[in-house]
Amino acid sequence: MTSWFRLPDGRPAFTDTEGVAVAHLSKDRSTLVVKLHAGRIDGFTANGSRALDVRTPAGALKTGKGSSKATTKKVGRIVLPKLTVDSSLYGTAYTHGKSTLKQAFGEVVHYGDDSQAAISLHLPGLDDSEIGTSGASVALVDGDGYYPEEYDFEATDLPDFVDGTSTYELSAGDLEMDTQGYLTSDVNSGREWSCLGGDGQGNYYYNLEVSGLTYRGLPVASHDFGAHVYIYGYNYTADATGLYGDGTTVTPEWATLADKTGSAPAPGAKPKLTWVGDGDEPNLADSLADDVYVTWPTGVDGSGLTADDVEITLHSEEGDSLTLVPGTDFEVQGTGGESQIAILYHNWAFVPVYSTMTVSVDGAAVGSTAVSKTYDIGSVYAYEAQQGGGGTTVDGTVVAYSFYGLANLTDPTQVTTAATYTLSVVQDDTTYYYAEDGDGVGSLVTDQTAAKTYDASGADERNIQLIENSVYTTTRRNQTEDKTVDGDTVTFTKSYSGGGLLQPQLTSGLEVEPGYILPTGTTWVVQEKWAWQPAIAVGWTGVDIQPYTGKFEYEVEVGASQQFTADEDVTWSLLNAQSPDTTIDENGLLTIGEDETATTFAVIATSTTDDSEEGVGTVNVKVVAAPTP
Repeated sequence: MTSWFRLPDGRPAFTDTEGVAVAHLSKDRSTLVVKLHAGRIDGFTANGSRALDVRTPAGALKTGKGSSKATTKKVGRIVLPKLTVDSSLYGTAYTHGKSTLKQAFGEVVHYGDDSQAAISLHLPGLDDSEIGTSGASVALVDGDGYYPEEYDFEATDLPDFVDGTSTYELSAGDLEMDTQGYLTSDVNSGREWSCLGGDGQGNYYYNLEVSGLTYRGLPVASHDFGAHVYIYGYNYTADATGLYGDGTTVTPEWATLADKTGSAPAPGAKPKLTWVGDGDEPNLADSLADDVYVTWPTGVDGSGLTADDVEITLHSEEGDSLTLVPGTDFEVQGTGGESQIAILYHNWAFVPVYSTMTVSVDGAAVGSTAVSKTYDIGSVYAYEAQQGGGGTTVDGTVVAYSFYGLANLTDPTQVTTAATYTLSVVQDDTTYYYAEDGDGVGSLVTDQTAAKTYDASGADERNIQLIENSVYTTTRRNQTEDKTVDGDTVTFTKSYSGGGLLQPQLTSGLEVEPGYILPTGTTWVVQEKWAWQPAIAVGWTGVDIQPYTGKFEYEVEVGASQQFTADEDVTWSLLNAQSPDTTIDENGLLTIGEDETATTFAVIATSTTDDSEEGVGTVNVKVVAAPTP
């Protein structure tokens, strides 16, 4: 009878589906006795104290007089503490002018003193000693813009409760990118925190869940709470400008489409809503307006409908919602029996991922009835975030491409080109390639197209692997292979090609998760910078330093000096320089010592007036040898 026990809103009272409530007939078979076994309850479906009902389904009981009717009776209360979480968990890390957080700078995500979550139980007369925490834990759970399997999460223990509250904190190293067992060998390799991650601008939003608490032996329902990590230090607006221009403002195109919306409903009937657009569903990530038409019943003049008479709300799978602003995010225009709702909202962030849109129209404004309809939508283009590489690429440098929004990514060949290599050797100033005939006999040829091609995807070569949602690939440099040609052993150099990302439109059979759209007519790398479009005008800017070379290094010779300037009052400092003779003065004049051993280091300008994340800027310097006299 477990499923008969319900909360007042109709939800099952227990997460268990059987075994909690057991019934038997009285001796005279006139009464059905139901016993609740508290010790068998694995969990409740709601937090806090609630009324408890028994809802008997129609026909569940049969007597000589026939089957019973459906009934609902209040039978008591569940008295349990209500679990709440007030979270201000916030961590930051500065990339020092790089697109990702590099190990070479020794930076990790730091959490401030006020970064904590108050996990509280509420019940009159609550006794801390009755709170059971032996089976309690905190876990990283599903959310938008990430998958829990990508991370190494260490902060699973729940601190003791004092006066009904456990103060939970994150520390450096508690939440880290996981390379998922893939072998990496240098500081520019593997998965990294990125200024393109999270919402597309370095804001990572996570869902944590506290579960397993008990009170007086009864389970307390689990509760989700948030954590925010902000990775900053590189502005992609210039990169995005080169890809998208200044951006396109979404503008309405007014048109009468009665031929597509169909005939008008009969007088007095409910109005009809029809979405009209390209593709299978509304796309709120592109620069085209999506139109929903209201077809009014015969005799209704809808020309008086305004945007204030319409409500449009977006919803995500994770419970986020957004109500669009009339007149800004959508406009309305009508003629006679038809009204056009032009949805202009342009979703730029990668999170939240809105998967449905509800359009509600107050028909009373034009003498008709209200109408509402919910549509499946796409609000985010499926995308990838590239990590690793950068800096000085050496043999063994690992690049990871983490994909988001793909529902059926099961093999790296779905998103990468074939990785191959050929063999070449230079003899007497002529480049020869290794070729084989049908019997496997080797020879030297000068025509590269005749060279034998080898698969380079294996573990000993490019080691291309798909682990969870990330494709890993290893860079190979200065690799050789011996072959026998005309009885002589020849050492060839391996020349690698392929192993990069396919264009999305060239992939085969990829499907997307709810709320995502598969991009077409572009590349995965182009799509990852979508959130930095100039028209959006959102994102980290920082202190402007000149001269500046973006995420690449500005070259300065050993023993030379270079003047740097900033657009505000700053203090200058260096990071990762090794020689005591490498200095920067209060005016930004950099001098590199003759004995400097660092190949790269950072010049940092810190604002004297702005102590936020915006108050810092960096130029990375590459140390180069002075020219030989």
